[in-house]
Amino acid sequence: MKKNGVPLWKIWVLTGAVIVSSIVLIILCIVTKPSSISSTTVNNTAAEKENESAQDAVRTAPIVQQSAEIAEQFPMPEVKKSSIEDATNIEKNNENASEKEEESVPVAVNTNNKAAKVKKFDIPLATNGATLVFIFDDAGQSLTKLQKYTNKLAFPFTVAVLPYLPHSKDCASELAKKEKEVMLHQPMQAVNLNVNPGPGAIMPNMDSYSIEEQLRKNIDSLGVKIAGMNNHEGSLITSDLVKMLDVLQVVKEKGIYFVDSRTTAQTKAPQAAQLLGLNIFSNDVFLDNEVERNAILSQVYRGLAVANKNGRAVMIGHIDKSSDIIPQLLSEMYSELRDSGYKFATLSMYR
Repeated sequence: MKKNGVPLWKIWVLTGAVIVSSIVLIILCIVTKPSSISSTTVNNTAAEKENESAQDAVRTAPIVQQSAEIAEQFPMPEVKKSSIEDATNIEKNNENASEKEEESVPVAVNTNNKAAKVKKFDIPLATNGATLVFIFDDAGQSLTKLQKYTNKLAFPFTVAVLPYLPHSKDCASELAKKEKEVMLHQPMQAVNLNVNPGPGAIMPNMDSYSIEEQLRKNIDSLGVKIAGMNNHEGSLITSDLVKMLDVLQVVKEKGIYFVDSRTTAQTKAPQAAQLLGLNIFSNDVFLDNEVERNAILSQVYRGLAVANKNGRAVMIGHIDKSSDIIPQLLSEMYSELRDSGYKFATLSMYR
């Protein structure tokens, strides 16, 4: 059978082949579609990333270029090692300066130093050139007790040494070494005959020659140059004009001074000195008739009043019996006395 001159079977074969081909093509498309999509997606993602990087490069290129241009126009200065060291030193110096500033922060200080100090004693201001003369009697028994005075007291003072005691020469030598003034503390009989004045004493039964010879021996016994002499006890002798003329004759001969301790109001020492043309000194205050700190302090205040009135006060204490009080008390008072205007002297300064 033929259609338009073509055998019908050929048409059926061609039609079947077309159908089969179409079916195969459809199947292939279905099978290969996912991988194609994935590949396309991956390719698209990579392309997008490349596009973004390219866009970023385009965006940042002007900034980088601008920074480079700025750097070229305003280059950073070169930092040398020495500059770093200088900067470090400056920093250290600044730190040290800050520390010094902290240390040297000014503190409010009263320009009146005397008023700013806390005063321990009730010391009046000195008037009339007030000068204090301290004499300490009875040295010779103990070198240790004497050294409490020589080691503690910075101002000039005088020590009167008794002759022929166990440490008379030692004490005199210690005083000379410390450049303190030495006197002979001459024993003399008191009105009370039961009182033994000690070795080398001037007694009522001695004649003029004996008195003078005893005094010369006593002066030489100390082994040092002495500046003066005062009486130990002696109320009976000092009230005797003739015997005081004998004593002061030796004082004049030796070129030393005499201090009347004034153990009696009946003393004839001033009259004898006047007859011989001598100037003598006299005690104003006994510091330690009562050996107690407050009592001794009261006596010092009495001496200050005398000094302010008369220009000078001679105050006598005793080495051994007051060694635990007088050196400490006077060393405490010294700076306030000096700040209040008092001067310190020995009697040889008035010769």
